[in-house]
Amino acid sequence: MQKLPEAVLQIAERAARRHKSDLEAAGRLATKEVVALPQFAKLGPLLIAYAMRQLVYEARCNGNRALKRENGFHTGHTKVFAGRSTSVAAAASKSYLEYNIGSTVLGDLLPNGLREVMMGERAKGNGHLFNARVCEALIEIVPEEKRVREVVSERQLKAIWTRIEKEFSGEDQAA
Repeated sequence: MQKLPEAVLQIAERAARRHKSDLEAAGRLATKEVVALPQFAKLGPLLIAYAMRQLVYEARCNGNRALKRENGFHTGHTKVFAGRSTSVAAAASKSYLEYNIGSTVLGDLLPNGLREVMMGERAKGNGHLFNARVCEALIEIVPEEKRVREVVSERQLKAIWTRIEKEFSGEDQAA
């Protein structure tokens, strides 16, 4: 896919910085500024392609969540027991092969593609897990009705951050 122009990326970065805690406001500001660009008419198809790609990504994620939910992943129990019906078992098996992962379908991957997807998914997962651990540490020290910045100094947050980074580097070496 063609890359967005630097001007558009800078607008998105400025909007994100200005509205750090309000995604909707950041989106409105970025949209207003992009529409005002002299080259906006030429950007239309590219911006639509990016928006559609995001919608496709969300649709794929919704399909994956449905597959997991139907097989008890999110709820702890399955809606239909595949072992009791050969047609349901065949459909469930096909669904697993059609599982969306990376930018492809699990059943279509070759071993090299599996390695690439594994590394990308692990990196994303580790990033999300790191964020969760930072939040988990902060939950224990930030009282209700207070914001993190009202209770935790930059120095304290850096100490928490560093401790969790060290935990992660130890996990990476153990894995």
